[in-house]
Amino acid sequence: MIKQFDQALKQNGYRFLSVRPEEAGVYYRQIGNLVQVVTGIQCHEGFDLTTQLVQRMQASIEKLFSGKESAQFGILPMKEPIRVQQMVVLLSESPARERAVCASVRGVWMIDTAAKQLMIYENQPADFYGLNAILEQLLIGEKEEKTASVNRSNMRQRINRRIGYCNLALIVSNIIIFAMLSVIGDTTDANFMVEHGAMYAPFITAGKEWYRIFTSMFLHFGFEHLLNNMIILACIGNYLERTMGHVRYLILYFIAGMIGNMGSLYVSIYDQDLAVSAGASGAIFGVIGGLLWVVICHKGRLENLSTKGLLIMIILSLYFGFTSSGVDNVAHVAGLIGGFVCAMILYRKRYRHCL
Repeated sequence: MIKQFDQALKQNGYRFLSVRPEEAGVYYRQIGNLVQVVTGIQCHEGFDLTTQLVQRMQASIEKLFSGKESAQFGILPMKEPIRVQQMVVLLSESPARERAVCASVRGVWMIDTAAKQLMIYENQPADFYGLNAILEQLLIGEKEEKTASVNRSNMRQRINRRIGYCNLALIVSNIIIFAMLSVIGDTTDANFMVEHGAMYAPFITAGKEWYRIFTSMFLHFGFEHLLNNMIILACIGNYLERTMGHVRYLILYFIAGMIGNMGSLYVSIYDQDLAVSAGASGAIFGVIGGLLWVVICHKGRLENLSTKGLLIMIILSLYFGFTSSGVDNVAHVAGLIGGFVCAMILYRKRYRHCL
């Protein structure tokens, strides 16, 4: 506010003169034999502004600009005696402290810097050579800037609220990996996918290639498989990340995905069904399971999600999987359960009432 006050007066032809105390600054301009003086005083808790101090400053300024010393400040001599007219403007965040000065000394205005408001008491002049309009314009600009700043802050918050950056990174990673594999081979070919990290029970159990439980989460059989998974992840992942936080969301995503893959591996070995499997759907079902727990914690509603809506989505998704061929339903169910349990562990401290 002090800087804007200084600029506003200088733009209207006032010169600046540094004085004591350091909280004060004198602005003056000459029009004929009249010198208009505006003294700005920044008030704060450590500065004891009294009626006597203001009156002494006014007397010193009167003497300074009407005497012979005024020439050194650029005051031009006139045929008629120089007249000095003054206005003191107090800038304060707590106007109540300086109210006594305004009530006792003639020619004192107050600017409430917190409320961005010019305060002119009844015993004070309503204007001082257009100064009222200058200060009001300054305060309007301050309010508009504050409003614009708040709007920009709210916009950033809304953007951050909409975008889950970890979820976006997961989607981009899946797309990049799929694009790279599509360039060098056929992502619908089981042998090619196994060579690049897909799940295959003999390689994991006999070959000790346990990393496949993780790497297979980023592999997809064809564009349609990728597209379906990424659309679902884009639609639901942001909700969970915004609520749980970035780190907890990633922990849940990867643990649920690996639980889904381990469940699929166990059943594959048990049934001796040595199929190649890959995809992010186990982790995505884990996100759905996590969301279900979080929505329950929020008494059945989170933003535009509800417990009933999530249960319907889960039932329909599982039904679609069990009535379709080539779908790793075990990974879906295991991931769903894994995500729900992970959310119970990771989210319980913040919402104890949901236990």
